Amino acid sequence: MSLLFSFTLLVTWAIDQKSEDNLKRELKRVGVSFRMWEERGDDKLNTKVRKWSQPTGDDLRKIIRDVQIHHILDNKKDRHYVSIESLSVQQLRDELTNRQLSKKGKKPELVARLKDAVGNNTKMRRNVGSRLQVSYDFSEDEEQDLDVAALQDLWSGFHTLMESLRALPGTDNYKDMETFAKEAKEWATEFRKQTFDEDGKGKTKAAKTYAAMKRMINLKDSRIKYEERQKKKRKSKKPNPENITERNLPQASSAMFFKYNTQLGPPYHIIVDTNFINFSIKNKLEIIQSMMDCLYAKCIPYITDCVMGELEKLGSKYRVALRIARDPRFKRLPCLHKGTYADDCIVQRITQHKCYIVATCDKDLRRRIRKIPGVPIMYLQQHRYSIERMPDAFGAPKT
Repeated sequence: MSLLFSFTLLVTWAIDQKSEDNLKRELKRVGVSFRMWEERGDDKLNTKVRKWSQPTGDDLRKIIRDVQIHHILDNKKDRHYVSIESLSVQQLRDELTNRQLSKKGKKPELVARLKDAVGNNTKMRRNVGSRLQVSYDFSEDEEQDLDVAALQDLWSGFHTLMESLRALPGTDNYKDMETFAKEAKEWATEFRKQTFDEDGKGKTKAAKTYAAMKRMINLKDSRIKYEERQKKKRKSKKPNPENITERNLPQASSAMFFKYNTQLGPPYHIIVDTNFINFSIKNKLEIIQSMMDCLYAKCIPYITDCVMGELEKLGSKYRVALRIARDPRFKRLPCLHKGTYADDCIVQRITQHKCYIVATCDKDLRRRIRKIPGVPIMYLQQHRYSIERMPDAFGAPKT
């Protein structure tokens, strides 16, 4: 009986102007949901929009009040007159777009523009809908999609019920209300027959499957044994003080006296990076002469095979840098690794041999070299060469 009562309330509240919340609640309780096929825009202007939408209680109330439902289900475009002032701003803009008129401005301007277009009429004819479907949900596991177009007589009776309810003089006339309630129950019974089997189960299509989400257990669940988890943490093995801990540390270089590198001295051996040559050309600095001006001693620049390969890959744009790197005063260091990535090669060389200074402007490479003790770094600063981590050099920074 709750189903019949719910449908009676649904029919009673459908045309009530203040019943949107009640209507939604009853729709949810009974399990009825409406889906409406909307068509907006114009095909000529490529603004046609077609989509299924879930009508709100207000939309459903307008459908019931203004249009015969069986006409909508019959896929007939029913026309009725509406006031131009009652249209929303979006509806006004859609109408003006269909007429190829400007849709800019506020609502009074849009209303005046639309009235001029239709001939100063306060009302205009509009199409109302095209299709309506009803879904009837019987349980959480089953979903029913009913094509209501096959139930024309049933929805025609629903429209008759709405007309009779609209014709009632008021709630004081109990006889008319009893008649209406009886007819509403009969309609709900017929709806139940069309919707349910003899066993009371819903007429279903194949149930839709959805991806199951992983369920997380609640922290207050009784299955979570907090004390046992804490005991396991306490039982973790403690280090035995009697055992001797072995540590593998890199062997300190014999060239180092604390942080002072004793192998550095004139003539200085400087490994030159790719970007150091490019920045020297950009700042118009002669590499060997500028190195000697920085260190006040003889300097021997070194070029590795991978740095030369990087310069060759850069193409004709850096042909001047390649010509400078091929200067006979630059000594070549052969590489045994694959590829032309120079950073790893340079770091490996200065780790094995502490006799080199690295000339580079690459911030990442400089950051890696600073972790290796005793290796100075030459870089460009204020259009001249400067050196870092070499206290013997005159004018070198203190850091």
